Amino acid sequence: MKFHELFDWANRHITACEIENLDFLGNVGHSIATRREDRQYIEAGNTCALQDVPFFTLEPHVRQAGGRWGFKGEATIAGDLVLTQDHRVPALQ
Repeated sequence: MKFHELFDWANRHITACEIENLDFLGNVGHSIATRREDRQYIEAGNTCALQDVPFFTLEPHVRQAGGRWGFKGEATIAGDLVLTQDHRVPALQ
C-alpha cells in the first residue's frame, strides 16, 4: 500500500462519516523521521510505500461537518505490519 492509497482510504471514511479534515496541509499523518524534511506525508500523490518506512502516524484532525470544534486522534503504526492481501489496514477496518 502507498501513502496516497491510505490518504484516499482515510478521506473516504471521513466523508462517509460526515466529518471534515481540518489539517492545515490537508494530510492525515506522516512517517516518523528524525528530521522534519525527511517525513513522508499521508497525502494525495505520495507514491512512497508504507512498508518503506519503519513507523508512521495516522492522525486525522477532524470535526463534524459545519461543527464548531474539532478533534485530533493519533496512532503510531509499524509500516510493515499494516498490509494485507487486499490492501486493507486491519487495525482500521
